[in-house]
Amino acid sequence: MSAKTLWSCPCMMRRTAAYLGMRWGGVLSATGNRPGDVLNDAPALVAAKNFFQDA
Repeated sequence: MSAKTLWSCPCMMRRTAAYLGMRWGGVLSATGNRPGDVLNDAPALVAAKNFFQDA
């Protein structure tokens, strides 16, 4: 698994990636309460544009 990348949410995921010998890919999050609300989160959309680019 050391050649893989772990993409997930915060908390223990960075340590889990290290334990599994994987590269930590970071966190991508957006804000919303209803379906489609995240499309109004401009900073999250900008971050998402390049999030998987280095995968």
